Amino acid sequence: MPNRILKICSQSLATPFSLLLNLILSSVVFPTSWKTATVMPIRKTGSQTVVQNYRPIALLPSLSKVFEKLLHKHVYSYLEYHKLLIRNNSGFWKKHSTLNSLLGTCHSLYQAYDSNLSSRTVFLDISKAFDRADHTCLIFKLQQLRIVGSLLNLSILLSLPSFSSCSSGPYSFGS
Repeated sequence: MPNRILKICSQSLATPFSLLLNLILSSVVFPTSWKTATVMPIRKTGSQTVVQNYRPIALLPSLSKVFEKLLHKHVYSYLEYHKLLIRNNSGFWKKHSTLNSLLGTCHSLYQAYDSNLSSRTVFLDISKAFDRADHTCLIFKLQQLRIVGSLLNLSILLSLPSFSSCSSGPYSFGS
């Protein structure tokens, strides 16, 4: 369903969509079509004929994204309420960013310097870490956080997307 239709009909669709989302949560059956992403190549810079100048983006159906945001809101509220989020992990806190982590690191370095202590830092680029994460470990971590039952099963289902390809320009991504 196009975003424009969702916006225009949002008042009329709110109740049926709410019922549908509750049915998905209770039955743990996620619509297959909502998991299918269309992968499109987007040119970064440079020549249009060089494949390395493109990055793939995955376009998910709008209803899938709305459901994902709802699920995120519930899981985040649960983690926040039970104080299960690590305070120093700024990437997961609302209104926090990597700047908060950088400021915390600088503060610790200044404190060490003022106390005549030596200090060392290691910076790692883990920007693609989630793409390479072992899903078994992620599921285990969710279970440790007491996320179980239908919420855990939906998390597992949502972590296994399927893709369709879309040809745009000289290259096609996907299969």
